[in-house]
Amino acid sequence: HNAGTTSGTATNWVCWVDDPDTVAGQIRQLAQINSTTQIDLGLASGLTTKIVQVDAQGVMQADGVTPVAGDHTADALPTSENDYSITLWFNWGKFDFVAGGDTDGEYATSEFGYSYNDEETDVAARIGQEVEVIWVNHHGSSHSTNATYVATLNPDVAIVSPGSTNTYGHPDQTVLDRLYNNGTMRYFTQLGDPTRDYYDSVIVNGNVVVQVSNGVDYTVDGDPYVASDPAGGPSNPRTPVVGEVLLNEFLPAPQTLFTTEWVELYNPTGSYLNVGGMWVDDLNAGGGAPRQIPADTILAPGGYYVMEMTNYLNNTGDDVRLLGSDGATLYDTYTYGSTIYDRSFCRIPNGGTWTSGCTATKGLPNQ
Repeated sequence: HNAGTTSGTATNWVCWVDDPDTVAGQIRQLAQINSTTQIDLGLASGLTTKIVQVDAQGVMQADGVTPVAGDHTADALPTSENDYSITLWFNWGKFDFVAGGDTDGEYATSEFGYSYNDEETDVAARIGQEVEVIWVNHHGSSHSTNATYVATLNPDVAIVSPGSTNTYGHPDQTVLDRLYNNGTMRYFTQLGDPTRDYYDSVIVNGNVVVQVSNGVDYTVDGDPYVASDPAGGPSNPRTPVVGEVLLNEFLPAPQTLFTTEWVELYNPTGSYLNVGGMWVDDLNAGGGAPRQIPADTILAPGGYYVMEMTNYLNNTGDDVRLLGSDGATLYDTYTYGSTIYDRSFCRIPNGGTWTSGCTATKGLPNQ
């Protein structure tokens, strides 16, 4: 199991959800990263709830080697139980809402003898786009809502629930400053630390109600807002930067299973990318003329684009290069030697390490 510090609250919670005689124990499921089916709110057609992060999976501690996930209760410096928060991403139409519980956003040591770890930067990369509303992590703690998280999600609205009688100084002034300077409007369920500068925040003194009427228009505490597709959304694909679109597989020597050579590109990001105008090339300053990708070619998240060609890639070895629309910026490259007919060179898994002699899976996941 995944555990760090074991407060009374955490212990009671685990006992409750593990007890088969409780309601929670009878319906309990283990949350799965990237699942969009485990949580069905049943509130509107097209509403999805995606599990973005759970148990800090894939996140390393400050040493860069030790996973945060796992049982660290016996460690000299156990991980904070907050590190195992779940992050949920709600989407309806153009409206996106992200809530991450007590997720932390820095590496630090608590005066109480446990460590904080940065899950927020990982979450920001997994979401990879702007959203309309965030529920501020960890009540606005100094350990959360880091600069990368705010810059990546770039929310229009932030909701904060600090607790009017909290003794931890929530919300921290750095969090208030960061959200204000980002242009994010802040709504508070109640006033937290009274010594803070809240700028023009709205103090609701009750539940902060968000209402979305059609996947576009929404209100927060009655104030009107309009959602929009972020850059990288389906109606607003963006130009990729280096590292966001990859050579993923290519077949230089067709024989019987294939009649043409081909090169496959892969989008490992969560954004829609416009790769139109980019170039596929072989040897630098040699070989055949570069081949341009047609204008407005869109790669969906996790999607592929395949360019077919004839007598372009050498069977005895060559380079395959992906260039930007300027014909000069190198996005990706691979040099190969001898070939096998109808076998490809591919990354396993998609976007991973190159290998040769692959069973060709043109436009499909590599295996």
